[in-house]
Amino acid sequence: NVVTYVFYTFTPGAGNQTITVSGIQANLTYSGLSPGATVTATVTTGGGIGAVTIPNLVVGLVTATGTQYTLTTGTSGTGSGTVSANPAGPTYPAGTVVTVTATPHAGSTFAGWSGGCSGTGACTVTMNSNQAVTATFNLTSTNPAVTINPGGIVNGASFTLTSSSLAPGSIAAVFGSNLTDGTVCVPDLCGPNFDSNGKVIPTMAGAQVSFNGIAAPILSTPSPSQLNLQIPVELAGAASATVQVTVKGQTSAPSTLSLTPLSPGLISVNSSGSGQGAILNDKDANQGVQSLVASGGSAPNAHTAAPGDVIEIYGTGLGAVTPSVPTGMRPQGLPQTVTKPIVTIGGIPATVAFSGLAGCCVGLNQVNVVVPAGTPGGNAVPVVLSIGGVQSNTVTIAVASGALPLAITSLSSTSLAPFNLLTITGSGFDPSAATSVSFSNNAGFSLSVPPVALSSTSITVPVPFYIDPTTGTLGAATVSVAVALTSGAGTFTSNSVSGFQIQNLPKPATSGGAVTLDFLTGVANEAVNLQTTIKGNALDTPQMDTALSNQLSNLQTLIALVTQVVQNPTQTFTLGSIAGNTINVGAADLSNVDRLIIGMLEALAALPPATATTLPTFSATSISPQDSGACAIGQAAGGIADALLQYTQSEGPAGVPLDPIFHAAQTGCPAQTINQVSQVVAGSAAVGSATLALAGAPAAALALPTAAVQSVTMTASGGEIAVGG
Repeated sequence: NVVTYVFYTFTPGAGNQTITVSGIQANLTYSGLSPGATVTATVTTGGGIGAVTIPNLVVGLVTATGTQYTLTTGTSGTGSGTVSANPAGPTYPAGTVVTVTATPHAGSTFAGWSGGCSGTGACTVTMNSNQAVTATFNLTSTNPAVTINPGGIVNGASFTLTSSSLAPGSIAAVFGSNLTDGTVCVPDLCGPNFDSNGKVIPTMAGAQVSFNGIAAPILSTPSPSQLNLQIPVELAGAASATVQVTVKGQTSAPSTLSLTPLSPGLISVNSSGSGQGAILNDKDANQGVQSLVASGGSAPNAHTAAPGDVIEIYGTGLGAVTPSVPTGMRPQGLPQTVTKPIVTIGGIPATVAFSGLAGCCVGLNQVNVVVPAGTPGGNAVPVVLSIGGVQSNTVTIAVASGALPLAITSLSSTSLAPFNLLTITGSGFDPSAATSVSFSNNAGFSLSVPPVALSSTSITVPVPFYIDPTTGTLGAATVSVAVALTSGAGTFTSNSVSGFQIQNLPKPATSGGAVTLDFLTGVANEAVNLQTTIKGNALDTPQMDTALSNQLSNLQTLIALVTQVVQNPTQTFTLGSIAGNTINVGAADLSNVDRLIIGMLEALAALPPATATTLPTFSATSISPQDSGACAIGQAAGGIADALLQYTQSEGPAGVPLDPIFHAAQTGCPAQTINQVSQVVAGSAAVGSATLALAGAPAAALALPTAAVQSVTMTASGGEIAVGG
């Protein structure tokens, strides 16, 4: 129980003296008292009238014990402010009504109550229990609002909604305001950036975009009013998606986008969706040169296409591919579209050689087609693609006017093993022009090989080995053959002859590099023989001696490296690098080189008998057939068929060296044989070099170690045959 004493002012009777007892208050605790009882007290005071004892001065009222409750206040949010209570606390008797006030600091705003109060209005609490009240303060935002334009999500290639919807996995462009922090990021100057798993990091220029809550990889930010991104593949099958853009804590209002499996769009050079298409000449692209199919001079390397040319069309929205590729990742291998598109050029249907994803980029489709015969000429010939009944925008290319400048009429064979010589008969060939022969198919294989002999009506070219575009392994396949020619008049491509069979390479019993090692040893031995053979004749020059010495040194280094792998198949060695790819050579690679060398040797063995009696001219110096130096290689070349037929027919039994191919096996000097051997061996080297030129292609990159060793080896042996000739 609590007794409260309150002291009063009184007036004594004597002398009208006023004695005031004030400022005294005591709270004393008693027990055993009942509520409502009075308690008296005697107070003795002092003053000018002396000590006076005043009985019964104070009356105290006993009250019941009061229950106390606690009020806890606090703040939250990105900003700051204070919270005050009236009356002040923090403890209050039961039933006390308390008013709580929130006061934001400068730069902050009051966002609302939580706990014992809610909303943003006045906060009063009745203390019938312990209470907790929190005021939320947020910083006053200075960032502008982020908005997506109505209908502002469009095909990232055509920049129009060619259908009412867009396809998951495709590239889209988002238009609006304040879509980035102002940073401009466009390839090749900047981004996109990839994480350790090879996926595009979804944040760029301070922006993040979500489709149904799934982060979309941003590919470029040309301006604060445009984002280019990939629609997540995970949305396949969904009818629509809710799209939002967030920049610096500001999130746009939701925008709804309709989705469809197919929404094709073709890229134009000016990014308008019309005019000159972003379409490349395939034969140039295979050589690492980007050339638009446009009129000459309109862009670097640009030139027209001709009927029979293969061109590369780029766009997006062609739907699902197999194998599938996750969102934000560049494809591995050559994923192809599940649905095959239809392409017309100048209104004429074109043969589609490939339709899939471009290996360079995320969400970018590539379609390779053959310019059809009868395509009208001009600098703005329309190209249209349709897939699954949905048509793309129209872009244009330049097509050479007039009749086809060159044409293939026949092939000497419909099926040959690699490195055998294929003769192409036709018209319009130009011995003074840069010429190549392409071997390609719909699986994505494409290789251009230079000819070893060329006239106005025929071309002789070594058949390349076939690399499976998916696995990078050697094999057999049916391909199409076409001739490309570049002269002062432009670049032209012949008609494409389909149905040519590249046979598989032999598989010798002895593998793991044994054949390669024997062949390299033979080449090195022949370098030594040549150094001796040319002494005293017209080829005996300091330059030739230096060249042979350097070649011999390099061959000996390579022989030592190959020997280590042959003796210990778990070892590897590095031959070098090309296009950023390190060429590490192991036993499996050397086994492939074994097959290539045996294939080349079998091609030599298949050469027809020599009939010519005069040496061709290989240099300004004429060497007679009776010259022992000139015939040394001729005799070796003539002996190749005999020595190697026996070797290959027995599948290369262990212990049989290849050295005999570089030593005379017969007398005489068959000039035709020298020429044909040079063509086969030099052509084999050219095939290897052509493969190395495709180092950026996935399939070719897998075959790099094989092609590299083969190219080095064949170049060396081809050079020696040329010297001997």
